[in-house]
Amino acid sequence: MASLFKVDALQKADGSPVDLTGQSAAKVLCHYNQITPTIKGSVNISSVTDEGTGITRYNFTNSMASANEMYPAFGSGANESNFSSDFAVSNVQVKTKDSSGTSQDQHRHSFLCAGDLA
Repeated sequence: MASLFKVDALQKADGSPVDLTGQSAAKVLCHYNQITPTIKGSVNISSVTDEGTGITRYNFTNSMASANEMYPAFGSGANESNFSSDFAVSNVQVKTKDSSGTSQDQHRHSFLCAGDLA
């Protein structure tokens, strides 16, 4: 018979967060409309900055531990999203271009970042 474990919250006996071992989860996540501009949903995003056509900076609420160990991923449908070299532990800039290489805003732009928080 399979076991079933249901909880509303999981924490250590002292009330602090549990340590996840052997697991990883997205530390930053944002679904953003570059045209309106509107955040449609996010985790660990303090704000999003429109830096021009097709250029978006995602600012984190909680910084990553190291800019050298961040693993960003993004998508915007059929068009290309190019990770810029302009990133830090507290934010990442993403440039979105169409298939011909022209900067272009997107209705649906998603950003995700894995790694360790500071």
